Amino acid sequence: MKNILLIASTALLSLYLFNSCKSQKRLFIEELQNEIPKDEEEKVNVNVMHKGSTIIFEIEPIGVEYSYTSVKMFELLANAIMSNNISIGKDSALYGGIDHFDNYKVFVKFTDKKIFIGERPLTYEAELSTAIN
Repeated sequence: MKNILLIASTALLSLYLFNSCKSQKRLFIEELQNEIPKDEEEKVNVNVMHKGSTIIFEIEPIGVEYSYTSVKMFELLANAIMSNNISIGKDSALYGGIDHFDNYKVFVKFTDKKIFIGERPLTYEAELSTAIN
């Protein structure tokens, strides 16, 4: 009987910790979404979501259909942004994701098609104590 109670309490604790981690990730993603400047002309949306330990950025040009030219234009823009790995300092709002996220992906979503641009690792500024050692 004690084993059953121990197993049940361990399972409940694991479920609580899993849900707590999920809600922390969701809160972080919501905060990150709020940090992204809004396009006042409403020509481009940037949506942020996550899957596991990956942050997903979805660039959505409003009313732009998939074409070779539009793909190349947004691919160049996204690759310029992604050219260096994102390095996150401790004073950045992104630093809160250190326990949850280790890479990011970028997609461009046209009115009729979604294109994968690339994936890169996130690099977090090291703690001073570990950087000195």
